Amino acid sequence: MLEDKVTLDNGIQIWTVPVTGVYVIEVSGASGANGTEMDKVPVSWRLGGLGARIKGTFKLQQGSQLKILVGQEGHRDERSSDAPGGGGGGSFVALLDNTALIIAGGGGGGGSARKQFKDGDPGQATENGTRCGGS
Repeated sequence: MLEDKVTLDNGIQIWTVPVTGVYVIEVSGASGANGTEMDKVPVSWRLGGLGARIKGTFKLQQGSQLKILVGQEGHRDERSSDAPGGGGGGSFVALLDNTALIIAGGGGGGGSARKQFKDGDPGQATENGTRCGGS
């Protein structure tokens, strides 16, 4: 459906609005990776948080260009037996001049299980995390 309608610029997708109208845009942030302690049997896990999911309605003009960046899932270092998970990336849709239209935060990475840290925060629609206090 979008073949030949999206171009890439350093990993950012550029989409040109084909027809003036009202568009519903839904974005999801990526999940954070789980944190683990592999030395224990059974293996102990701290879950990565899910990314936020946000939907908005926008009036867009034909010919306007949108920048779309899709966040990637968090990573955990497999070489370490006690590894916290990395946070997931946010997903963004902005106008060509970088005016943000809609942003969905990525989920926080799960903590190191050995140190009894918590599961990762879910992606937020506000500036501050909920459980672990990040901002």
